[in-house]
Amino acid sequence: MNQPWECPVPDPYVEFEGQSDLILLSQCILGEAEGEDYIGKLAVAWVVINRVNGDYWPSTIHKVVLQPKQFSCFNEESLRLDIMQEPTKYLIQSIWSDCFKAGVAAFYNYEEDPTLGANHYHTDKVSPSWSRGKNPTVKIGSHLFFKL
Repeated sequence: MNQPWECPVPDPYVEFEGQSDLILLSQCILGEAEGEDYIGKLAVAWVVINRVNGDYWPSTIHKVVLQPKQFSCFNEESLRLDIMQEPTKYLIQSIWSDCFKAGVAAFYNYEEDPTLGANHYHTDKVSPSWSRGKNPTVKIGSHLFFKL
């Protein structure tokens, strides 16, 4: 009988800066796309990877996701911080596993980028000034993705 797919979890005593690239990427996916299906989680992962590989962004996952005001789940006032730090304490294991699986898939380029190269996104419930007048590359779940 096959064992369920397992993944590592963040060490709750280590700040975000001290987590591995894959754990931090998975924490970002959880914070930004917990309620999305797998493809929505994968899309958020690819936005991070597209920024890391882009010309105008820092070249590491840590510097991209922890850059102030870029991913709202890491903002000081975010209500997601405790959940991201200890996902298996607050959520069922399968949600965290899907986030980690999406992170691995983008990090190692195991699955194609469903965002068509996007490096920005927002939910369809808001209209930030940076997206006004711009056409999204794709809509996945409740997120609109943009290549800027």
